[in-house]
Amino acid sequence: MSLELIEQFSENLKDLGIKFSFGVVGSGSSLYLASALESRAIPYYPVAHEAAAVLMAGACCRDGKPSAMAIGIKGPGFINFLPGLLSNYYEMRPALTVSEAYGTDTPDFRRHKRADHQSLCSSIVKRYGWVDGNIQTVRNILEAAKNEVPGPIHMDLSNVIQENEELLVNDKLHVDNQALAVEDKVLKLVKGSTKPAVILGSLVTRKLKDIDWSRLNIPIVTTAAAKGCIDESTPFAGGVITGEIKELSPETTILKEADLIVAFGIRNTEVVLPRNFDAPLIIVDVVGDGLHDGFGAHIELYSSEITSVVSHIFDALKEKEWGEEIVRMHWSEVEEEVFKEQWLPAVVFKEIQEVCNEEPVMCVDTGLFCIIAETIWKASKWSNFCGSSVGRFMGTAIPTAIGLALSLPENLVICVVGDGGIRPYFSEIRLAIAQKLSIIFVLIADGQYGTTAASVSGRSVARKCFTIKKYNWWRTVEAMGCPAVIVSNIRELSNTLNEVNKKEGPLFIETNFDPKKYIQMAERLR
Repeated sequence: MSLELIEQFSENLKDLGIKFSFGVVGSGSSLYLASALESRAIPYYPVAHEAAAVLMAGACCRDGKPSAMAIGIKGPGFINFLPGLLSNYYEMRPALTVSEAYGTDTPDFRRHKRADHQSLCSSIVKRYGWVDGNIQTVRNILEAAKNEVPGPIHMDLSNVIQENEELLVNDKLHVDNQALAVEDKVLKLVKGSTKPAVILGSLVTRKLKDIDWSRLNIPIVTTAAAKGCIDESTPFAGGVITGEIKELSPETTILKEADLIVAFGIRNTEVVLPRNFDAPLIIVDVVGDGLHDGFGAHIELYSSEITSVVSHIFDALKEKEWGEEIVRMHWSEVEEEVFKEQWLPAVVFKEIQEVCNEEPVMCVDTGLFCIIAETIWKASKWSNFCGSSVGRFMGTAIPTAIGLALSLPENLVICVVGDGGIRPYFSEIRLAIAQKLSIIFVLIADGQYGTTAASVSGRSVARKCFTIKKYNWWRTVEAMGCPAVIVSNIRELSNTLNEVNKKEGPLFIETNFDPKKYIQMAERLR
């Protein structure tokens, strides 16, 4: 690929809103692309692993707009993109990836680092294409990325320019031809109910983000991907549902009391298990495509005019009032359960929220502590909580937190990882140190893969399958040039957190917990 074409592609990316780039470049066109972006004030951040680059780019795009990209080489570099691409696909983050590639007319005997990029990524990107120097090509692929349902896209840099080839996935818009008639049925059901409840899915973060759900005086729960769409400190916010139902799950304590459930954008991709509810369920969305199978919905209403449709339903729901006491009792029972021990992750999350006066962005990896975070952390808005909420992709938190800190420089980011999740991208902490990013890394350690350990109770399984040798990670981080401590009680944690505002750059806090108590802490929640 000519340098002129790379320069033109870089100019197109800048004009179309790309603001950040991450990657691992080679000595060919990827290197020149990164350099061309830098010259156009689109910063390039070199990382230790290509997947981390894609995750960082995805974090910058979590508002549904493609504003960041990852760059890599062909073959092995592209393969290393795949975990990040899959995570961005799960989390609906429309980041662009670009890699070097062989052209289709390159002879078959040229096999060094050769791979069929299109086939490898076809099921997890919304569109695939070739860089051809045409701004309309780039515009089309970025538009596809942000169309509902948002998702990642990929472009190849080749020595041969060919007609742009597209692969479209999950980009259909289903509009019910009888939408008005169905809407009338929905309104009739809402008006006839006495105890309606609401479920919010991540669709509301993109299409319905201007609605103040706290104006409703009825119970409201969210999927994990939509956590914070309602201010969780308000009296009708009932927490997160996942389909993993236990005695203290909102599905058991709150939704069982409803006589009608209205779900805005709930999708079977956003819960671990889609389940039928006891009350009739209405699902309102802009797309179908089997995303609602498994819930046993009474009515599914799809409309391209989603804002108008939801505003009518919202007005009808405003006339209802019930459930404040049920929600209060739910939280009373949950808090009694998770705070019964003086030193477990629930105490850590609560202390962080109380000590940090301005609400930070909470970024969590996956694991048992993630269940506690999604339950205990009270997000006042969606942008202040970020996790692998759909994919449950272990190890993504560290690079995601770095992407958040770069794209939200005014916010403190809290990055919480476990024994397993700290490992894949641990070295990326060096980038946070180099950039003096405002991140508190918190390691929640119990010496094992907690979720796995909890699942093997009563079974004959070799412990070596899920135990992790304890390391003093904080010592390693300290040697990297980052302030780091280990704390073993609430007083030490509080003292450490109170010092945060006096320092510039990241901080690392290691916490250790009794493994037996740890694996029991969420057993009544999910």
